[in-house]
Amino acid sequence: MTALRATALRCMKYYPSRVCTPSINKWTGGSQTQFCPVAVSATTVLGVPCPGANYSTINAPGSVVNDSANGGFFVSFVKNDFSTSTDRNSPIMTQRNESDTDLIRASNEERVEAFMGIITDFKKVKKPKLSKRFDHRSEVKLKALYDAKLRAANAKATYESVATSVSKQGDIKECSELDLVRSAREEWFESEKMLSRAFQQAIKYVGRTKEPDAASTAQDLLTEMLERVSIPPTQYPLDEGNDSEVAASTKLKLGVMSNMLKGSTLLPTSLRDVSEVSHLLPSNSDFHNVLHSWASSKARKKGLYAEALLLRMAELASWYPAFFLAPTSEAFSLVVKSHAGSTHSHSLKKIVNLHKIHDVYADFGVPRIIRGDPFFLQCSLKALKNYRSPEQLALAEKWLSELHSFATNPENVHNRSANVQKEANGLANAEAVKLDLTGTYTAVIRGFAGLCGTAGAADRARSVLDKMHGIVEMHSDVTKMTVKCNAYDLVLGLYRDSKEERHKMEALALLEEMIAEWQKQCLDGTDVSCVLSRCAPFPSEKSFAFVIQALAHISDKSAARKKCWQLLDEVETMYESSGTHFSVPTNAVYNAALESLIKIMANDSELIDEVRGIMDRMESVGLKIPGVKPDATSWSLLLKAYSLLSCEDDHRSELFERVLEIFKELNDNPSMAVTDNCYYHMMKCTVRLVPDENEKRDRILELFLGACEKGLVSANVLRMFRINVSEDVFVERVGTGRLADNWLANVTSYKALYTDGTAGGAGKNARRKGKSTSDWAKKQKKEEFKRQGMAAAKAHRKQLRQSKRRKAAK
Repeated sequence: MTALRATALRCMKYYPSRVCTPSINKWTGGSQTQFCPVAVSATTVLGVPCPGANYSTINAPGSVVNDSANGGFFVSFVKNDFSTSTDRNSPIMTQRNESDTDLIRASNEERVEAFMGIITDFKKVKKPKLSKRFDHRSEVKLKALYDAKLRAANAKATYESVATSVSKQGDIKECSELDLVRSAREEWFESEKMLSRAFQQAIKYVGRTKEPDAASTAQDLLTEMLERVSIPPTQYPLDEGNDSEVAASTKLKLGVMSNMLKGSTLLPTSLRDVSEVSHLLPSNSDFHNVLHSWASSKARKKGLYAEALLLRMAELASWYPAFFLAPTSEAFSLVVKSHAGSTHSHSLKKIVNLHKIHDVYADFGVPRIIRGDPFFLQCSLKALKNYRSPEQLALAEKWLSELHSFATNPENVHNRSANVQKEANGLANAEAVKLDLTGTYTAVIRGFAGLCGTAGAADRARSVLDKMHGIVEMHSDVTKMTVKCNAYDLVLGLYRDSKEERHKMEALALLEEMIAEWQKQCLDGTDVSCVLSRCAPFPSEKSFAFVIQALAHISDKSAARKKCWQLLDEVETMYESSGTHFSVPTNAVYNAALESLIKIMANDSELIDEVRGIMDRMESVGLKIPGVKPDATSWSLLLKAYSLLSCEDDHRSELFERVLEIFKELNDNPSMAVTDNCYYHMMKCTVRLVPDENEKRDRILELFLGACEKGLVSANVLRMFRINVSEDVFVERVGTGRLADNWLANVTSYKALYTDGTAGGAGKNARRKGKSTSDWAKKQKKEEFKRQGMAAAKAHRKQLRQSKRRKAAK
């Protein structure tokens, strides 16, 4: 049976199938080509087709026709007479052997069994297999594509067979025969249209899945769609083997794209006229769907693949100008978005080049290319990750200025025709959708927030916030802006970290805007003294915490202290109000108040009473709102307050007894997670309040050992231990080199990895985990040699290219 199956497979390979008719229904010998459809039914095995079956087969070896209505399917192939062929060099004669004769002489049941195995293999190979994680819609669309391919192939085979049959009858043809040819041709064209639509649907839905290879699968479908209409392959293939000098990236330059626009590029010799099958070509939407898939993909070099696809669009537009395949602003935007999420080292440089190319296309008047396109600028702004880079900072300010110019352009404000996005409901009177700029402007503010402590960062962020309010007040029909609390919080965080006192007062003014807006909307009947001209969001706990922390740096300490208590009153009012928007209130605001008061009242005799007052207030409010009760951070701040006291020797012992009691309660409370700051401030209290040197050293050692046991040896704890014990004791207890990992397991503040209090440095393997005999150093050296070799190879390739250019120029 194995031999029969192998022979049957070769028959399907070398003898292409045609069209089966009911009159040709069994395996026979003879001098003419014969057809043998094998029907397999659920109950019987016959040597003839099932009644009502579709006898047309695809024009490919190993054709299978599904006949689900009759519970069977067919395999069609050609059988030639081996004994009468005179062409000794034909494939048929060269394949003749004893097993061929065995297949002819075999019983019908044996032949059916042989072809059954081939059918199973065929279905496994031809039908696309999907991962279980693929979205159901993509599975349905791929199944529909598979069926459409079969229908198109069958229709083509039917047309060719009918046309051949009619042509053999001579010059005089009956009208019925010509109508039959015309009908077969129209059916074939209609099946090709359905196949094109099936390709488009498959590309759309496969690209939307979350599979790792979804984008590459969608692009393969697009390539297959182009190959079906004999479109030549691209002249700029993507070279995946070269990381930095990629062929597509070197070709995707201003000169190449400009030449494509002007029609000065060389056309391939294999370029054919596709005007008759223009309806089968992919549209811009198909390219955009693949670009969307690359943009949302997690592929490592997805920006390069998206860029190569953009170049392919420009190339096809230069070959076939009438089919509107030129890149659009949306396509440029998606390529920028892909580069923004790519790991390629030159992604930002490529985005800048894309802007130059986009401007050239806009100046050339390419349809759907808009200079200063908002989507393009939005994607570009979100691609900037490090505003500390002068280049990225300059690009952020430039692109934001262009985007804001579009949003505030009087021609666009009330011009609904300027809307660049429509409802995807397929209706002609689709309602326009406003362009939401909230996320983009907030992302720019977040980028400026990464410059905390840098001169001018707070002013830049505040300028963007004011621009957001400006767009809101314009009531534009084109753009939409929602000023959210996180944008305010980012600006307030910058004001807190600023060194200028005026920024502290501006932070307070912003918070008062937010509180006033909350009072105006949530407290009916409340007399709001200041009715603001712009709508601010409600404050969050983070808003209060940032402003309270900022108050610690103003010169008027008395006013700052008073304002802290007022803001605590405001936040408690919001807690108690039924209109509060706090989902789960926490003690973050109270801890911020503790921190600020400690800074404001350092060395003040009333500091402990002030801190104790806030702690009591937290306990009181915590009866109704458990999340507000003091936590380990609150108690560590109380210990910090005790460590700042300057008192006479008579009161030190009494204060130290209170501190010991607080620290003991913290350690004995199983629900309280003691932090490394608790140990650090307890050490400071010990140094400050214990007069006897021997007792001080013993208590410091005891605290350090407790921190080691709980994995709370932070850099501050290690430093306090080192400066308060002798060098011999330090080396004996700590040693030299890298600290044990279990000593650092629960550290939340600054972490030291080495006994000298540092986290790394010259001659230290900071990334190495623990003291082991691993080959870390050898691996690092091997990687370094590899990087050097790649750099040398890159330089060599560059020299070769330069020498070739010089020779070509001569």
